[in-house]
Amino acid sequence: MIHELNGRYAVAVDKNNTDQTAKARHDLFRDQVWSRTRHLMNQLEEKLIDSKVFPTGYDIQLKRIQNNLEIFHPDAVTLKLRKDHIVSNMNRLRET
Repeated sequence: MIHELNGRYAVAVDKNNTDQTAKARHDLFRDQVWSRTRHLMNQLEEKLIDSKVFPTGYDIQLKRIQNNLEIFHPDAVTLKLRKDHIVSNMNRLRET
C-alpha cells in the first residue's frame, strides 16, 4: 500500500507539475511516511539477512534485499530526500 501511494502521488505531480497541492502532498508523504517506512523495511531486511535462514529458491529475492540495504541506507535516504527537495525547488524557480 505504501508503494501504491508513493506511485499515485508521483503520477499526480508528473501529470500536472503546476498542481501545488499535489506537490505538497507528495513532499509530505516522502518526508513523513516514505523515509520512516523505508527505515523500518531496512531493519526487517537486515534481520532476515542476519538470521541466515532463507527459503529454498530465495536467491533472487535475497539479492534484491541486499541491494536495497545498500541503496536505501538511512544516510542515503536522507540525502536523497534533501536532493529531491532542492531539485523540486529549482524546478519551481525555473517555472516562474
